[in-house]
Amino acid sequence: MNEYILNESTQLASENIENSFIYNIIKDFVFPFILALIGALAAWFVLIKQLVNDKKKEKKTNKEDLENRLAYFSILIDNAIENSKGQNENIKTLISDIEHSGVNFVPLMKYPTYDLKIMAEKIDKENYLLSYLKFYSQKDKIKTLNEFKKILDSCGIINDVFTQINKDLESKQIFESNQKENYFKKLNHWADLFGTSLVHLKENNNPLFYKLFEINTKSEQIKNLNSNKIFEAQFQNLLIPTLEILDKAHSEHIEFDENTGNLWTTTSSVINIYKNLERASHGIKNMLIQQNKFITIQINSLEKASEKLRKEFLH
Repeated sequence: MNEYILNESTQLASENIENSFIYNIIKDFVFPFILALIGALAAWFVLIKQLVNDKKKEKKTNKEDLENRLAYFSILIDNAIENSKGQNENIKTLISDIEHSGVNFVPLMKYPTYDLKIMAEKIDKENYLLSYLKFYSQKDKIKTLNEFKKILDSCGIINDVFTQINKDLESKQIFESNQKENYFKKLNHWADLFGTSLVHLKENNNPLFYKLFEINTKSEQIKNLNSNKIFEAQFQNLLIPTLEILDKAHSEHIEFDENTGNLWTTTSSVINIYKNLERASHGIKNMLIQQNKFITIQINSLEKASEKLRKEFLH
């Protein structure tokens, strides 16, 4: 009996030791490992969630930046179109003014073209191209590239034409100023010769006196005209009739004295200066007519190429 009890006690003691050993292993190694694993998984989950949230925020921010950039780009294009139409309308007005101003210089009214200049000269083309391609990534890439190229090309061409027109008008103004200075100098000399010739022709009882004297009476009427009209009136009513009379007299082999001969050559010289001014005005007018049509074509091209973008962000 005692032996049985002893065996039972020994067996229980062994089981307790074994259980205590397993417990200690679980307590000291397994349980902490599980806790550490759970903590690591939790930390990993939090990290992944944070990364996902950061990625979403970054994607949202990038999308907003992209849209803001293209919205600004759309505004610039829309303003560039308005700039171009406004200045082109001023060119059309100038064409009409030149038709009614004869050889007098008419300035071109300036319409603000600041945004057009930004599109043509200052914009970061590569940056906006990448944004444009990214926004329309699902579209035909070649077609999208061509649209963007047409937008920039049209703005550049219109801006270059406006710049060239301003240079041409400045050159024309300088040319006109120099020609008019020469014209009035010669016209004063012509007036002195005309008066001297009348005196000599009257003294010699030359029939040309009466014909030229009729022209002289018209000069009094011209004095009352405004500065814009007097220029053409001198040409039409004094210079042309004088040259016609002297040309006809020369063709009829009528001899001129020195004064009348000088009057003849000087009249022809002054008329040539006036005609040079006329040709310059006609040349500028024809150039403006052609450029006005060309700019209209470029504006239409710009509107068509940017229609999709402007509709997306401005309407």
